[in-house]
Amino acid sequence: MKLALIGDFHSGKGMAIANRDIKRDLETLYDVSCSKETGILRRLWEQCVLVFRCDELVLCSATLMNYPAVWLAQLQKKRYVYVMHGLTTFETTFEYPPAGDQWTNAFRRYERYILAHAGRIVCVSGLFGDWIRERFPFCSGKIDFVYNTVDTGKCEAILRSSPGRVPNTVLSSGGGRKQKNICTVAAALEESGSGLMLHVAGKEFSQGNEIRSHRNVVWHGEMPHDDLLTLMASSSLYVQNSIFETFGIAVVEALFCGCSILVSENTGCLPLFRNLREEDIIRDVYDKEEISRKIRHLMAHPNNARLREGFSADLISGEYHAKRLKEIIDMV
Repeated sequence: MKLALIGDFHSGKGMAIANRDIKRDLETLYDVSCSKETGILRRLWEQCVLVFRCDELVLCSATLMNYPAVWLAQLQKKRYVYVMHGLTTFETTFEYPPAGDQWTNAFRRYERYILAHAGRIVCVSGLFGDWIRERFPFCSGKIDFVYNTVDTGKCEAILRSSPGRVPNTVLSSGGGRKQKNICTVAAALEESGSGLMLHVAGKEFSQGNEIRSHRNVVWHGEMPHDDLLTLMASSSLYVQNSIFETFGIAVVEALFCGCSILVSENTGCLPLFRNLREEDIIRDVYDKEEISRKIRHLMAHPNNARLREGFSADLISGEYHAKRLKEIIDMV
């Protein structure tokens, strides 16, 4: 079977990293072609060619630029599978409210169109799948989930080559994105008087300036992926304080880069950790006292070895990922 994969496969974004893994895994089972062009006219022509030549379409991102591929697939009566990493309208309106403009309304209609016409919808975690079912009950019967695959071998290789861990360093990634809620972590550490430094990687987004205003923050900005993994390999603790996280690739990467982990209960990859304790989980992402207390506990009592021992690595392997995606694609 010939598959056409439409989405971002070239950037350094988390979605693109996940998409490259999807492409790699499906290439072991199918004849796979994927989108490469970034210019509008070249991308439109490329989509026409990909859809015309394929037997089935796998949509890996829901940008408006990919609408022609969906429309052409419908026109040629070809079914498609939608791999859903997130919900763009929710993330955009959460980051920059109010966002009731014409673009947002148009994109909301487009997202509903994609969901309504997809043969199957693949969410990247059970948590995210349940969240989509609740908001779009009309498509609940065709929702599956498959965890993202993570290149743990690469993380371990970087860890082996690392010169060592820097004591008393806390790391969060996601920059100033409001959904990541790093500003609360920065405030919690500053008010605790612990002297711990919070290293932050990622783009500015809406809260970058607020995060940088804290005296205990080291701002790294946007980094190449390998550099971020290197920073993880030198950090003591990785904190993911997300208000909502569909999966959490960085959490898994930090674990295999040797960090202790403190993660919010709103993170999709949590079920992969079979031996989490209360001190490993942030229950209230706005409770600065809880966050600072659990950070201090994990700095004194690292949890990396325990969490690694109880981690379901088989569920994020390329082999399992390819098998599950094939089962879903073959259902369409």
